[in-house]
Amino acid sequence: MKVLPIIASISAFHFVLSFGCFWHSLGSGLGRFESGAVPSLFDRTCDLAVDVLWFPFLPVAHVLGVEGPGLAEWLLMVANSVLWGAVLCVLLTVFARLLRRSRTEWG
Repeated sequence: MKVLPIIASISAFHFVLSFGCFWHSLGSGLGRFESGAVPSLFDRTCDLAVDVLWFPFLPVAHVLGVEGPGLAEWLLMVANSVLWGAVLCVLLTVFARLLRRSRTEWG
């Protein structure tokens, strides 16, 4: 099984999901600001997802002084998604090996 296509797929999914949650949070947040409405469960979930999915992008961007749209911000966001893809791929591989090992010990 090739690792790079798996990492690329997970990274692309992470990138799309994080941006989708961000745009929803931004739009609903602006709408609530104007109306004074309380955020829904979905709004709060998207806000939390952005906080989680954009880690460690936001702290790194802050330390490096990257603010506002630009090439550096986009590169950091892509690197963040690739990092998530690589870490999740490693975790999935480790869990799959542990599962295979436990099956052979019990079977």
